[in-house]
Amino acid sequence: MKNFKYIIAAALTVMTVACEMDDLKFGRPRSRTGTEVERHKKDSTAGVEVPDTAVWVTAVSYPEDYYWRYDSLEDSNGAVLELYCNSVKKLSIPTGFKYRISSYGDKNHFLDGAVYSDWFDGQNTYLSRNGVLIASWEGRYMVKGLMKDGDTLWTLASSRTGKGLLLLKNGVEAFRADNGCVFGSVYDSACPTGGFYETGGRKCFCYYEEDAAGGFKKNNYYTWVDGKLEKHDSQVENVDDMRVCSAHVFFVGRNKSDKDVVRVVMDGTQTLLSGTRGLSIRSCKLMEIGSSVYISGIEYKDKNSRNTVLWNSRGLVKRFYDRDCYFYRNGDNVGVIDTNLMGHDTSIDYLNRREDTHYSRFVNPRNAVFFDGKPYIAFDWGDDGFVTWHNGDTSYVKINGYAVCINVTVKKK
Repeated sequence: MKNFKYIIAAALTVMTVACEMDDLKFGRPRSRTGTEVERHKKDSTAGVEVPDTAVWVTAVSYPEDYYWRYDSLEDSNGAVLELYCNSVKKLSIPTGFKYRISSYGDKNHFLDGAVYSDWFDGQNTYLSRNGVLIASWEGRYMVKGLMKDGDTLWTLASSRTGKGLLLLKNGVEAFRADNGCVFGSVYDSACPTGGFYETGGRKCFCYYEEDAAGGFKKNNYYTWVDGKLEKHDSQVENVDDMRVCSAHVFFVGRNKSDKDVVRVVMDGTQTLLSGTRGLSIRSCKLMEIGSSVYISGIEYKDKNSRNTVLWNSRGLVKRFYDRDCYFYRNGDNVGVIDTNLMGHDTSIDYLNRREDTHYSRFVNPRNAVFFDGKPYIAFDWGDDGFVTWHNGDTSYVKINGYAVCINVTVKKK
């Protein structure tokens, strides 16, 4: 423990993202010119008055008579992608093949006051900002990380065939690994920019290659840090996650003989964390919040029952019995949204106290964000749309659809 100077906590992050698999070959992206990339500055949100503190909710709205929970028509369903600011609709974007905008929530992302959408057809992938095409490249990819840095847009994309990644800078290829698999995704609740992130003033992402023999076994681990590629030894047989945190490289996972033990490796130094004896720990994930590194993971009692466990370097901090937890950056602290195992009975946990919301349905980690010490949450309102909740205050938006994500922005003085 002496060599592991960061605080460690373990808890659950539950989100399953389905990936379409096919056998299309990889191809070189078609780079877009600077003029085409600059089109994002001329979109339909220009001139929209934004309050000092703005609560943004991206949502998908369907025709009134369409049963979207079944969604038999998929991207031919007439859905509209909508952007709300403090519960007032500011933007509507039509979806479908004609517009190359998907109605699927996992293909739409809010960043720096705009909605970004990724779309793929049989050959190419397209990226739009507020409905305006800003980049396209060959191959079928899904966005794993998205970051805006001044006038530069970084996009980290993973092939839908299961292997292969691309890093794009303003729509132009900056790096590719044809056998690479990205660690992280846009559903990482503790990292709003997903698998591409900044730490210690450096831009980073991590990836692995699968064993040539097949079987989805992870092999060959790499970091990309400000353009420098470096290979690393995990020292762990089964790696769940890898992350650059400040100036350090972390792995988390287990050896084959481990069941109730989690192995954390920092710059080659290994630390063991113990769970409840006899209970297996799986799906571990690394998070950097403030100057601390945390671990999320699941402690299984049986196939239908699981706990969330919190540790630090001194031992057990807290155990959430039969609760699913999503972890967020709350300044330099950790904010937790937890539910029962069915996604109902939602509570907020600040580690030292709990707060009930009195709303039941929370299933998407992107539907919450902590800002200025308090959470903002977009709850499912059944068949009547969604409700935003903050510090006990609520605002209802009635649509035939659902919220995709919630964010808070503040005007710079």
